[in-house]
Amino acid sequence: MKSLVLIAIALGGLALAQEPVVRITPEQVTWVRDTDGSGVERATISGDPTKPGLYVIQVKFPPGTMSLNHFHPEDRHVTVLKGTWYTGTGDEFLPDKTIPLKPGSYMKHPAGVHHFDGAKDEEVILRIVGLGPTGTTRLRPELGNYKKAVEDPAKAELDRTAKKHIDGICSTCHTATLITDTQATRDEWLDIVMRMNSKGAGLSEIDVQLLTDYLSKNYGKKP
Repeated sequence: MKSLVLIAIALGGLALAQEPVVRITPEQVTWVRDTDGSGVERATISGDPTKPGLYVIQVKFPPGTMSLNHFHPEDRHVTVLKGTWYTGTGDEFLPDKTIPLKPGSYMKHPAGVHHFDGAKDEEVILRIVGLGPTGTTRLRPELGNYKKAVEDPAKAELDRTAKKHIDGICSTCHTATLITDTQATRDEWLDIVMRMNSKGAGLSEIDVQLLTDYLSKNYGKKP
């Protein structure tokens, strides 16, 4: 009998020690806007994403804004709460190749996987769960964190043509890493392209300007 009393007291103590239930309504979420001018907002729902342990955060993308290619050190479990979320993987920023996920959809971003994502024609809100500390590594930090999801079609076609020159001409003599790791001003890139052309690249005058513009835009020297 005495043992039963002690067990009852112990169980009662455990019940008293339980954490309180946490309820947060959408109106109670505190949003903090990123300082990079993108308009992206974040809210911490539970835990601390900068410290070890479970965290729950929400991210809000304004219409027409997508993150540039990046990765995280931890697995991330993402649920779409609002809007259609456009998701892509790989090292190239290709908004027109993304896969749309509607509200209620789930996606896992495994640790280290290169990806880009965001909103197109409407606001998007995501809930992200992971084990901290979290972090974000940008593949090309010199280009910033975000980019408009819808680009001018003519401009996008010029960029694709320039990239074909890099893949088909430049890469025959140089590794892709050598090209992408180089940071130069437009004049310096023009000099590099002209020297390459003098060695038999066979680029027209228009192609020289096109390739120079592309390289200086994507691999320009940091100010």
